[in-house]
Amino acid sequence: MARHSKPANAKPANGNGARSDERPKSRNVKPIKALLPFISPHKGLVIGALIALVLAASMTLTLPTAFRRMIDNGFVGEN
Repeated sequence: MARHSKPANAKPANGNGARSDERPKSRNVKPIKALLPFISPHKGLVIGALIALVLAASMTLTLPTAFRRMIDNGFVGEN
């Protein structure tokens, strides 16, 4: 059984559970805007991928509820 050890470059936490080398969250969108010239020739693919992503996420959230209802209500036999 292998033991897990800390990486050699691990830094101790600063006491509140966060790492001391974390930087504040940035709201700079310039790097994303820099990608637009490369994405624009493939607008259809990007839109299709976003639709597929939303569909997959919604199915991931919906299927357990559908199965729960099917098991709770669907397998109860009426006599």
